[in-house]
Amino acid sequence: MQKLLRCASFLAISAVAACASEKKSSNPIEIGNIEWGRNYEEALKEAKEEDAPMLLFFQEVPG
Repeated sequence: MQKLLRCASFLAISAVAACASEKKSSNPIEIGNIEWGRNYEEALKEAKEEDAPMLLFFQEVPG
């Protein structure tokens, strides 16, 4: 079961990365191919419209 979950997660992240490279945004340059959103409500709306899962990434910036 864990192997299936890992595989599904990898596929979902790969799909998001592929789609993100096609979009233009005003977000700062990110490391890698994933364009992280900065607005939860907008991301939730987009995920519902595309019937796609969301991955939340919390990053604490010191200072």
